[in-house]
Order: sequence, then structure tokens, then C-alpha cells
Amino acid sequence: DYRRSSSRSRRVGLRCVDPCRRLERKREYQRRCNDRNGNGRVNHTDELIARNDIGNLARADLMLNIHNNATECRCGAGTEMLINRHRPWSAESRRLARAVQAAHVRRLQAFESSGWKVIDRGIGSGDYMSLRPATRHARRPSLMPAILGESLYLDRRRERARLRDPEVRTALAAAYFEGVTAWL
Repeated sequence: DYRRSSSRSRRVGLRCVDPCRRLERKREYQRRCNDRNGNGRVNHTDELIARNDIGNLARADLMLNIHNNATECRCGAGTEMLINRHRPWSAESRRLARAVQAAHVRRLQAFESSGWKVIDRGIGSGDYMSLRPATRHARRPSLMPAILGESLYLDRRRERARLRDPEVRTALAAAYFEGVTAWL
């Protein structure tokens, strides 16, 4: 894991400086390297921007955000793909989302029973960092088609039971692969 290796290297380096400067250097390092949005704080938003940066620097063809859903009301169920319709490549994101969603529904149907049927929630719109267009608040968006997949709901007992099954998780991985392959 590169983060573990980097962390170990940083710790070795910090031991080489005198103890009075250690804290000062650590704060400066965090501010310079981790404060990606320039607000003076390191938080979850910085991590999300870093993901966009990594994809952009690698010149990735697409960005997949693989999630499982949950709601406070515990009223949702099913599988859906989210895109942002206000991006220059939203048509490609929509085409990718349709391909991945169709593969999800097809793969999950193999696990239906009398007590559980897959619910196709279709393609929705989301305002997540990796899906956002360039704005005042998202100055470094991902520069490729992007989707956020919500495979199943963790707060629904029957869907959570499906997610515990390694065969279902393998089927979901295969669905992402099939969808991306169809999109390409």
C-alpha cells in the first residue's frame, strides 16, 4: 500500500529533524500537500479532490465510484447509477451508466427469491465531488465521464443479506466489468 509506505518514510524523515521543529514541519507538510482545496484545513473534501487529481493525472478514460446506498428513513431499495447532467461529457456518462445499470440488474436477477426482487432505480442525478462540473466550489473536477453506482441498500435487511454473499459481490464486480466493456 503506497500510503503506508509513504507514511513510514515520512516518519523516518521526521525522526531526523530536531524535536522542536517536528510539529512545525508536520503541519507545513499537511498544509502544502494535503490541503487540496486551499481552505487551510485538511478534511474529507481534500480526499475527494485528490481522487479527481489522480484520475486526471493518469488520463483515465472514466471514473467509477462504487458505493452501496443507505437512507435515514430506511425507505429506499434497489440499484441505481448516478451521473451529473451538467458536465461537458454527460452524454458519455449517461451511456456508461446505462450499460453498468443494465449489467447490475441482469446479474442481480440471478439472486432473486420469493422474498426479494431486484428493483431497477435507473439513472439518477447526483451532486457528488467526482461527478460535479467545474464550479467555484469544485475547481478541479474529474476530466472524464463519471458515474456513482449504488449497488444495493445497506439499511435494507434483504439487500444487506445479499451483499454479505460473496457470490453476489462477485456478480456486482462482474456487472461493473460488463458495463464498462459494453461502454468501450
